[in-house]
Amino acid sequence: MSLITHDYYCPNIGMASKLRLLVPDEVLRGGESPDGLLFILPPEGESGLSLLTGTILTALTEEYRIAAVIPPCLQGCFTDMVYGYPFYQSLKHVREYLSHYFPGLRAEAGKCAIAGFGISALAALRWAFEEPEFFAAAGSIAGLLDPAMEAQGWFTDTRLEDLFGTPGERFEKRETFLSACAESAVKKVFLFSSEEAPGYASTRRAFEAFREGARLCLSEGAVSGKMRSDQLGEFVKYWIGGEC
Repeated sequence: MSLITHDYYCPNIGMASKLRLLVPDEVLRGGESPDGLLFILPPEGESGLSLLTGTILTALTEEYRIAAVIPPCLQGCFTDMVYGYPFYQSLKHVREYLSHYFPGLRAEAGKCAIAGFGISALAALRWAFEEPEFFAAAGSIAGLLDPAMEAQGWFTDTRLEDLFGTPGERFEKRETFLSACAESAVKKVFLFSSEEAPGYASTRRAFEAFREGARLCLSEGAVSGKMRSDQLGEFVKYWIGGEC
C-alpha cells in the first residue's frame, strides 16, 4: 500500500490544501486503475491522519483493490460557510484535480463511493444526493446530520453560526437536508450511529426521511474508535458486495 500526500492550491478557497491518497501496491506496480475510488471525509477539525492510524482503511483498500482519497476537514467542515470560505465547493474541486493530476485513478461514474465521519457526513451525503449517477454508495459513520444541532463540545455557538448561520437559517438547512434525503436517488445509503452518540437523533431523522435505499445500523453504548473502524468496513462491504 502506498500513501501519497499532495499539497496543492485550491482556487475555490484561494489557499493551499492537501490530499492524502491510499493506492494499492498492485495498482501502482501494474499501472492499472483501481476497482473503485472511495472519497472518505474525516471528522470535524481533523486532517485525516486518524483514518490512517485508527481505522482499517489501509487493509480495506488492499482487500477490495480500491483507492481512497482523504481531503482534510479542519475548520471548514466541508461546508460553504456563512461566515468564511466555500469549503464544500473546494471538496467538489477535488475530483477535477484528481482527473488532471492523477488520471490513473479514474474517478468513473458508478465506481465511486463517499463516506463521512461526524459533521463531514453531511457533506458526503449532500454530494452523493447531487450526483447519484456518480456515487454508487454514500455513508454516514457516527454522523452529525443536523445543521440545527445544539451547541456541544467542538461546536460552540460561534462556530455553528459561522458554519450554518442564525438559528433560523440552521433549521431551514435541516429541512433542506431532510428533503434531499426523501428525494435521493442514491442506490445505497449506509447510516451508522448509537443511541449514546451525539448524532443519534439526526441519524434516525435522516433514515426516516428516506423512502428507500437506506440501511440503518445501530449499536449499543458510546461509539468507540474501533466501532467507527468496523463500521467503515461494513460500509465498504455494503458498497462493493451489497452485504452488511
